[in-house]
Amino acid sequence: CDAHRFVSILGGDNAGKLEALLGYVISRHKDELITKAVILMEDIDPEEEGESMGRSGKGLIFKMIEKFRKTCRMNGKSFNFHDSFLWQNVELDTDIIFIDDVEKSFHFTKLYSVITESILVNKKGRDQIVIPYDKSPKIFITSNYAVGNSDESTTDRKFEFPVVKHFNAHHKPIDEFGRAFFSGWDAAEWSKFDNFMVYCAKAWLTSDKRNLSHITSNSALRILNNQTHPDFINYMD
Repeated sequence: CDAHRFVSILGGDNAGKLEALLGYVISRHKDELITKAVILMEDIDPEEEGESMGRSGKGLIFKMIEKFRKTCRMNGKSFNFHDSFLWQNVELDTDIIFIDDVEKSFHFTKLYSVITESILVNKKGRDQIVIPYDKSPKIFITSNYAVGNSDESTTDRKFEFPVVKHFNAHHKPIDEFGRAFFSGWDAAEWSKFDNFMVYCAKAWLTSDKRNLSHITSNSALRILNNQTHPDFINYMD
């Protein structure tokens, strides 16, 4: 189906891992031994990193998830950890928090407690709500930049996957598939899509859950750039 082909393109040789990550996100089960956010960015050279590197299909991946689960979508560019009402749109039955297109300055460490513990929700004019870990939403992040560092505390809290940069502003999914996702599908294609997402859930259940992050040489270098500086890396090389 279109969704399967699309995930296969973005996942490349590691499409099976991307399928399992989709299954992880749509699963409502919260395992206290697997406390991780899912992070998607592009597999590009560090020198190409930036605002111009979007349109790869990361957001479309999440639209597939939205068809199955209740989500809270947040703008990564205006994301402010100092906002007392940051999580006010999160409800008791929210399954996934989607932080879309976070900036280079995004402080992933400030999400640690939300990923591994309960979440405190302040709503304007209403009482606070504490959502316990086993019922709290999972975190899904997209970015044009590397997110977080490479220390053990960070790597233990994220499933990171750099997608293949096949699509861009000049070659969109509609150019590849000849029809729009979702609105261009007939009943047969919707049925195939439903089956594919169930297949992803099975892929998660049967996967090696310790080995789903896919770190390429590009993504590792991008994280190192964030931790240090390109001039320092060149000097050490």
